[in-house]
Amino acid sequence: MTWFECFLTNPICLIYLLFFLVMVGICIVECHPISQKSWHKFDLLCLILASLGIFGILGENRKFIYTREANILEHRINTFKWSINFKLDSNLYNRTFNATIYSPEYIELMNKDFENMYSWILVNKDSILMCIKEKQHIDTLSLKFPDIKTGDKTFIPEEIKEFKHIVSEYNNVLDKYNNYQERANKNWIEFIYDFFAPIFLVLSLSYQFVRWFWEYKNKYS
Repeated sequence: MTWFECFLTNPICLIYLLFFLVMVGICIVECHPISQKSWHKFDLLCLILASLGIFGILGENRKFIYTREANILEHRINTFKWSINFKLDSNLYNRTFNATIYSPEYIELMNKDFENMYSWILVNKDSILMCIKEKQHIDTLSLKFPDIKTGDKTFIPEEIKEFKHIVSEYNNVLDKYNNYQERANKNWIEFIYDFFAPIFLVLSLSYQFVRWFWEYKNKYS
């Protein structure tokens, strides 16, 4: 951090600057009387400087609010890791159903569905969890879910449907998170403007003190 940055971020330094500008302003009005018309022009300039300073403060408030909202959404994104990890539990599909006289006729297809789903999880689970860790979108269309031969006769289609819903929710939250992150980050123009906002306020305040001194002197002298 440079000396100039330290100066602008230190409230004591800004108070010293305010005091210095007030003293300079008092010396100027003492040595060179200012007409009422000129004071009105300075009043307008003072209002402009004060407005610029206030807008700078609003920029800081915006950054604070968007950063706070992004942090809240980041916590929600982390919770999706546990939800998806639970939904993609390979042990749930690592099973084989033995055929008996009471077994349905589609038991072989059911075993094949469980086997395909188990293999699919082993192949895709790590990459999906890595997307969440890296805060990247998950494209369910590119995942190529296995074709379930038994249809709704097992819980697999419902699990896939719930998984897609969780992923869709995750992608929506991630979009909001990225939007808040982008709004919280300022470009260089906004950064320079917010950086000098305290100077605008100091200039405006110093003028008000000088104006008060001038009016007080004229009234009681």
